[in-house]
Amino acid sequence: MFSVGCLSLITAITYSSPFIDIIAKRIVDAPFLHNKIVLGGQKKVVLFFGFEHCRDVCPTTLAVLRDFIKENRTDNSRLNSTTVIFIDIDKKSSQLAAEHYTSRFDSNIVAYFPSPAELEILKEQFSLNIYQDHTGISHVGRVYLIEKISSKWWVNKSYSPFDLTADDILKDLDKLGIVEV
Repeated sequence: MFSVGCLSLITAITYSSPFIDIIAKRIVDAPFLHNKIVLGGQKKVVLFFGFEHCRDVCPTTLAVLRDFIKENRTDNSRLNSTTVIFIDIDKKSSQLAAEHYTSRFDSNIVAYFPSPAELEILKEQFSLNIYQDHTGISHVGRVYLIEKISSKWWVNKSYSPFDLTADDILKDLDKLGIVEV
């Protein structure tokens, strides 16, 4: 009986808000982070995991990321060193569908559709709880601010999309310092 209660509690924590930041300042080595076509050489990434058919959190979060990009346009040095990436977690999607979806928000949001093997790596490295079956997708929406320091990628901050603003990201981005070795 105790284990059932704990499982229910864990499920409630996993799929509820706000997101508890348990992995900040962690090194990640996801394959797409080595793809210069995806990153364009940037050393700071705002990363969001979502899917096209999400009705509320994903489009709202992408609208916040669009606002972040618009506010960054006034500071070319910041815009040129940061990229915003949407990772489509829907196994039934495609790269083209992800690109079409993000283009509805801002052409500067990079869409990325991982292979099934890469999605498993991403789930592990970013502690993603994704469950997909014939009825839909369950996951906790998360936005990450990651930074390349030397040759390693670090998760600097993770955000709950429920109270995320473009200003939050801008303030945290201004605190980051690139140190190249």
